[in-house]
Amino acid sequence: MINAKGIVLCEADKESKQASVYVTHYLQPQVAQREQSRMLLAGSAAQQVMTSGEMLLTHVGPNEEPEDHERSLFQESWRDQSKTLTILPLGFTLKRWGVLKLVQCQFNSFTAANLRVLQQIAERIAIAVDNALACQQIKSLKEKLLYILLEQEFERVGGNRLIPVDVRLIAATNRDLRQKVADRTFRAPWGLACQRISAHL
Repeated sequence: MINAKGIVLCEADKESKQASVYVTHYLQPQVAQREQSRMLLAGSAAQQVMTSGEMLLTHVGPNEEPEDHERSLFQESWRDQSKTLTILPLGFTLKRWGVLKLVQCQFNSFTAANLRVLQQIAERIAIAVDNALACQQIKSLKEKLLYILLEQEFERVGGNRLIPVDVRLIAATNRDLRQKVADRTFRAPWGLACQRISAHL
């Protein structure tokens, strides 16, 4: 059994040595969620994991006090027991979105199989976060891109004249667009000619 307590998504600020915590989601319903808070990152175990990209296992002995950031993760009934804190990086390649923190007491020690599963979970969470952020960026750019497609011109940042462009957009889908149009679930943006080419693979 893996006792997952929280998922923290944060962005480090190198100048202030703090992190903007977007969401701290605790899996226990009795613990309140935190959003848009600040935490000191410098010198913490979370910073070490985010910098190195390597998993960290920390042993906390009986009656020892963990770091302030991790104190809320440990149950009071575990005070006289040996505890393990595992911090995994949420990220892939050079991107680091945050960390995944898990704690166990001595009766539920992490095994090698547990750690492999946790690494896979952390990788999948990181990919999901990356995809969500990419969708947000695409959504914010959609209106600007649509203007360029319609008007065939744009203005450079800091410039004062329009630059003509010849833009074509090619997209692929495995959906039946004719049926989507008939169902009114797909509509080409106003003013754009949508030419459909079927390809059987």
